[in-house]
Amino acid sequence: MVLAPHSLRGCFAGRALLCILLVASGFLVTPAVAGGSWEPVRVLKLSRNSQTAYTLIVEPGPNNDPYFKGCRRFEVRGTFSRLEGEWPIDRSGGPSKKEHIAALGYLQSFERTGLPVNFGWIGEGFRIVDPKKPCTFMSRGLKIVDGAVVSYFHVT
Repeated sequence: MVLAPHSLRGCFAGRALLCILLVASGFLVTPAVAGGSWEPVRVLKLSRNSQTAYTLIVEPGPNNDPYFKGCRRFEVRGTFSRLEGEWPIDRSGGPSKKEHIAALGYLQSFERTGLPVNFGWIGEGFRIVDPKKPCTFMSRGLKIVDGAVVSYFHVT
């Protein structure tokens, strides 16, 4: 088979289109990391209801964090579950079950010592439980990032 110049152009154009589609699809499946923050807190109580479910009560220091601001005590009712907005087959950059369990163990060590630990959020890391209780939140996963425990709720 002999290729004419116009067939070669079609071949290159087809490959170029394929490359563009592959690169574009990479942007669709690559998780993005949204902003977040953490502040030093004291772990007052960590009750584990199961391997992954917990209730955490911390005492934030004086800060300007949008979640902790105005809370003398900050309560998190959490578990390990699919992040809100997440596709069923993809963790979208959220914590793994192993990372979540490790973060709970890390927090428990600070409950025992009374020393401060950096605690915060990534993306929309918490969801308020009840507007009448502005310092009580839900979390769907924890992860240790740069020595801080951060919460995830919604896909970042």
